[in-house]
Amino acid sequence: MALEGKTTQKKPYEKPVVTKLTREQAKLKLIGLATGGNDDAKELLDMIFRRENEHLEKLPYEAPRVSRMTREQAKLKLMGQVMMGDEGAKELLDILMKEEEQTSTNQRDEKSA
Repeated sequence: MALEGKTTQKKPYEKPVVTKLTREQAKLKLIGLATGGNDDAKELLDMIFRRENEHLEKLPYEAPRVSRMTREQAKLKLMGQVMMGDEGAKELLDILMKEEEQTSTNQRDEKSA
């Protein structure tokens, strides 16, 4: 059957539109496929939910441990906080540095006397 009087033009190639799904959207899509009878989707859902729930195992309670920091460790932590913009940490670090300067000055004075 010949088409008379009709000219067909080919459409130019267009890249397919790819949309990125969020984790929740992907789960909902899988649930839809699984409830529709897709065995592969059911298996994949089982694997996903099994992995997500593995970390929910109850661990025995452990009381928090408190350990003393050395002066140097405290200074390093405070320096990190100062770099993050914590003004209170900056003030405390300044106090520690001044105390160290006074201590070292006092020790030098004692040695020279």
